[in-house]
Amino acid sequence: MAEPEGFADTFVLLYRQIHDELRQEVSALDPQALDWVPGPDTSSISTLVVHLLGSENEVLQIVRGLPSDRDRASEFSAQVEDPEDLLSRIDHTDRLLERVGPQITDEDLAHPSGGSTNRRCPKQSSQDGTVLAPQQLRSCT
Repeated sequence: MAEPEGFADTFVLLYRQIHDELRQEVSALDPQALDWVPGPDTSSISTLVVHLLGSENEVLQIVRGLPSDRDRASEFSAQVEDPEDLLSRIDHTDRLLERVGPQITDEDLAHPSGGSTNRRCPKQSSQDGTVLAPQQLRSCT
């Protein structure tokens, strides 16, 4: 594989590396291990992978100025039946990366959405009740 030429190439390369590592780890686990929760107010491996992929998908879409309909809360209640389900979700994110990744420029990363009105703007408070700073909200207008 060729060396990445800029930050955007490195960005895509690192996502691919993470996905390869996730595939190796996930495929070695049985459904019980994927769903095991270590304690109260913690998440299972499957929940963390679903959440990570949801975040990646949203980042890729927002960086390119594409609309995002991410439902973050649903990522924490997603039902994952087996390793193949998670592998399929990783494959889905890889397809988005293959489609959008080559289009990402250093400028996109410096100025996500390039001022596009398609970008998803956060609500004034996050799900955990944290109030977002005015500069976070202004960046979406």
